Amino acid sequence: MTFARPDKTDTTPAQTTRAPDRGQIITELRDLFERNGTDASFAATFVSDICQPCTQWENPRMVAAIGGGNRWEYPYQTRIILSAHTWLALKPREREIIAAGATEDGIRWRGEPVNVYIEAAGETLRMRQVGIRAYVADSAGAKELAKLRKAGM
Repeated sequence: MTFARPDKTDTTPAQTTRAPDRGQIITELRDLFERNGTDASFAATFVSDICQPCTQWENPRMVAAIGGGNRWEYPYQTRIILSAHTWLALKPREREIIAAGATEDGIRWRGEPVNVYIEAAGETLRMRQVGIRAYVADSAGAKELAKLRKAGM
């Protein structure tokens, strides 16, 4: 079996489209929230206060498209939209827990299940209380690593 390749592949960036930005995310979220009976003005709050900010690995980038050419990929936008769908499926009490953790404790949400978020939030608060060095030294992984080092591995 052989795979046919196009005779000419366009590898130049698509100049007709600009990179996606935060404004597009908020617009898409407003539409999503409106369609699901949630206040559309919550979209900006959801991005700025609830969800974890964009990391350097989630910035927009140009990727090769199937069939040649290029297209924009924006992993942050994908994560935020998927998190919004998850948010809309949560029970009101679960939304309250996440909103309180994000706004009061500064522990942002990445769209994980609520029980995972609660556990991560608890560990984050514990780490803040005892300090990072003490937290790492007290972790189970640190104890196992010390045993391995002592055994010469």
